[in-house]
Amino acid sequence: MGGQLTVESAPGQGSRFTLALNLPTTALPLVELPAEASIQLRGRILVVEDHPVNQKVLAHQLREMGLQYDVAVNGMQALDLLEADDFDLVLMDWQMPEMDGLAATRLIRKLPTDIRHIPIIALTANANAGFREACLAAGANDYLSKPYSEAALAALLTQWLPQPGAAAVRTPLLNLPALHARYPANPGLVDELEAVFRSTTEASLAALKRAIGQGEAEACRKEAHALKGAAASVMATDIQEGAARIEASVQRGDFAGAAAELEALEKRFGACA
Repeated sequence: MGGQLTVESAPGQGSRFTLALNLPTTALPLVELPAEASIQLRGRILVVEDHPVNQKVLAHQLREMGLQYDVAVNGMQALDLLEADDFDLVLMDWQMPEMDGLAATRLIRKLPTDIRHIPIIALTANANAGFREACLAAGANDYLSKPYSEAALAALLTQWLPQPGAAAVRTPLLNLPALHARYPANPGLVDELEAVFRSTTEASLAALKRAIGQGEAEACRKEAHALKGAAASVMATDIQEGAARIEASVQRGDFAGAAAELEALEKRFGACA
């Protein structure tokens, strides 16, 4: 090809190779690759984050998604903003001064107004096993470990933000593909499990409502624990996590939080196909 390869080398410093080629000029125009379409969402987010760098990163990501946002630097400011204005979702850092995300989430779930039902996503650098479950038990709806990608954040926001005017989508009650894979030789068993779980869950939700209304902590805890175990057996993840949050609320004596979690769980159960 009529090219030339040269090398420069110095002991202890390394080598540099240079390749020169005589190539014809292309007559074709350069083609730009299409930019990846950004995800566009609707809603107003309360960002609860004390670190200025993390605030700026989140602000940029939310603007890119078309979302409005306000920032609180600790849990106390978050409570004030939630009571003063309307938000669709809270992004809650878990470690902050004055009032951390754990305490703020628990207080939000005890509020006497509908604010207590707002979706809360916990943000934390703690990726240890079991920490997600601890966040859910405190009242968070979901969990995102730092550092996270914009795509991961967008996926959670898409899941938890209300979609005005969108038709309700009925989600499967059980993870049917996984259950069929577990029992490949007995597909009829999966149908039976679904039918039994649906009917027993309806009874469990009714029993939980009675126990919470009457302040019967032990009965409520046992019912929630049993529902959690049954849901885990048939891979009904949403029901399992909701029951775990009810159980955790009752264990810390938070019946208002348990009632709020039960209401949310009833809605999720009703939305399942």
